[in-house]
Amino acid sequence: MIDALLGSMSCIKFRSEQLQHKIDREQLAWKLIREYKGAYTVKNLNRIFDIVDKTARNKRWFGPLLADPNRNNIFSHSIELINKWIDVLLFSGKQPIQMLNTCISEIHISGANKGFATLLLYLSDPSLYNIWLPSIERGLVEFGEIKRFRGNDYSTYYQCFNNAAINIRNRYGLQPQEVDWALSFIPAYIKDDGIAKSHPVIIS
Repeated sequence: MIDALLGSMSCIKFRSEQLQHKIDREQLAWKLIREYKGAYTVKNLNRIFDIVDKTARNKRWFGPLLADPNRNNIFSHSIELINKWIDVLLFSGKQPIQMLNTCISEIHISGANKGFATLLLYLSDPSLYNIWLPSIERGLVEFGEIKRFRGNDYSTYYQCFNNAAINIRNRYGLQPQEVDWALSFIPAYIKDDGIAKSHPVIIS
């Protein structure tokens, strides 16, 4: 299935028209996350969100995840709490995956869910982390790599999710920055004729 997808016109167009732009904007977003560490504001966070989300075609890559309604949920909390949340997840010196339960369940910020948290992990090192979005989870489920998430142990499930995504990446020679594209395409790609006519923007 992945072999067919990687040989498709959709993949050829993605790689030629969008992939490098995606890599560049993600690297710039992480650079800014580091630069603003401990001093995030609504303004500079919006700048980071726009950089990582806006595609070469001037569309939004992550759908609702970084759209205004979800940003408003996040920004309804104090900027001090948001700074603390990001610091605990990315800069506490502890294993970031183990910090998921803390950030999602204990330091609760509306809108800062598993997708948002793992997007930040992915930006910090795409070779180590993958983004946990429903579309990507569905792709891994279709492959039989994982079962759907149940319960509230985000850290344990994400470890399995992330390992499965890395296995797919290594198996098919994907770049880290195209794993989300490929896996989110799988549910749309599974049709009677095996061909998806177009790839939707990733939905969080």
